[in-house]
Amino acid sequence: VGTAGTSSISWSAATQIESAGIMCPQIRFDSGTGRLICFYRLAATWYPYAVIGSYNSSNGLIDWGTKTVVSSTAAESPNLRICKASSTTGKYALLWTKNADSTLRSPLITISSSANSFTNDGEAELLSESFQYFECAYDANADRIIAIGRRNTNNRPHVQRIKVKSGNDGLETDGSLVEVDTTDPSKDM
Repeated sequence: VGTAGTSSISWSAATQIESAGIMCPQIRFDSGTGRLICFYRLAATWYPYAVIGSYNSSNGLIDWGTKTVVSSTAAESPNLRICKASSTTGKYALLWTKNADSTLRSPLITISSSANSFTNDGEAELLSESFQYFECAYDANADRIIAIGRRNTNNRPHVQRIKVKSGNDGLETDGSLVEVDTTDPSKDM
């Protein structure tokens, strides 16, 4: 945490999240719970991990909870993303691709509003085909995640809508994976 002055920035002491090497770190602030979520791949195992933190006003540092393995399956670089998953407070998708086949996977998690922790509804394979170099955004109007990435069969951009299951216990795709028409972008609007 830093403080900006008129001619300098001063920093508080750093708080260590992970003692081992990490890759592909992502971080988001959830304003509904007042907590941070950090999502990364552990360099040694390639497993995706997440940890929740909150600002400690008494010492100016971030207090981090316990790191949690999201999956015991190797994740592919650089394909890890955090995305709000619904209008429900604290609901997030931790999207990542499997190292062996680049399939898109994610649990639905719920960030606690009272502790630096989250609940994990388990890993789900969202796309059974290769999907890489993706980005995602939450569309509040449709209450859906929109993911765009490269489909390896033709290396062209494709879009997939993702939603929370009706039982609020995981994620699923909403419709088919659609190729973006690069010759006439108005067809995809």
